[in-house]
Amino acid sequence: MRPLSRNRGVVGCLGSSMRHSQLLGNRGLARQQELHSTESGSIEPNSTESGNVIVEFVGVMIVLVVPALLALLAASSLLLGQAAITAAVRDGARAFVRAESAMQGRHHATQIAAEAFEQRGVDAEVTVDFACSATPCLSPGASVTTTVRAHVVLTSVGMTVTLDESLQLPVDELREERE
Repeated sequence: MRPLSRNRGVVGCLGSSMRHSQLLGNRGLARQQELHSTESGSIEPNSTESGNVIVEFVGVMIVLVVPALLALLAASSLLLGQAAITAAVRDGARAFVRAESAMQGRHHATQIAAEAFEQRGVDAEVTVDFACSATPCLSPGASVTTTVRAHVVLTSVGMTVTLDESLQLPVDELREERE
């Protein structure tokens, strides 16, 4: 008699009425399905791993994708804050050196700096400081250093970040001396 592992030998010996799966029993059938699934590269719906793909997908989403998305949102908020502080220091410094008095310049520059953040939708506490190279501050040929400091709230991660930027501009030499 021929070995049972060969289909022709089994069918030839036992007759065509008996199926191969009946000869192998339940264990043999499961092994045959396993071999079939690995040869074709797909998993049969009856396999024991059905449903694990969904669990793995959810796990990957929670572990990798959600933190990456939060980091992306925080980075975009930070870049928006950096753009706002750049505009605030530039416009504030220009307003200060062109003002008629230091008091008026401080007031106008502070308003402009706050507007720069408001226009870009950035939630921040803004302070503006000035350092003058001469006394009075708006003397022709003097320079004024404007520093804007903002505490920007990164809403996606619940953190507050402090941004600083400074700009030094000269006071016009052809204008009269101003207080």
